[in-house]
Amino acid sequence: IQYLSVLLSLVAVTTAIDIRLISNSNCNGGVLVSCCNMNPNKCCGVNNAAFRSVQYTAIPTNWNVQTRSYEGGNCNILRGLLGPQHSGTVCMNEADCVARLTGGSYNFSNKKRGAFNAEDCRPDLLGLADGTTYVVKDLDTDLFDELVCNLAAIEFLY
Repeated sequence: IQYLSVLLSLVAVTTAIDIRLISNSNCNGGVLVSCCNMNPNKCCGVNNAAFRSVQYTAIPTNWNVQTRSYEGGNCNILRGLLGPQHSGTVCMNEADCVARLTGGSYNFSNKKRGAFNAEDCRPDLLGLADGTTYVVKDLDTDLFDELVCNLAAIEFLY
């Protein structure tokens, strides 16, 4: 039994959370960009487009996770902070439905720490409203920025 508890604790350490920036409110559909398997204190963000909601998935329900949403490009300006929800999925969104969110991150709320600065990471997946998903981690930065900006702009026309 002792070995089983050690093994289970190692599995929990290797679990990471997916962070998605989504064009629609309440994390429902639309265009999205996603950072898969994000570690704590890493920012999933973009500089040139804004979204209405940020979704955090694959959260172990026994983790005391604090989720954060940002505006102003990547994780520049803290917009929202949500304490532990003990849910596998958390959605943070703009109540007024204005697209202003540019990044998301998380950390463990039971860890004492000073000022919070998340290291920027670029999304590795792009999802379209029809459910089609593309791996974009190897795209040139300028091409990625242009693609995300154009798709977000088109999405907000409807």
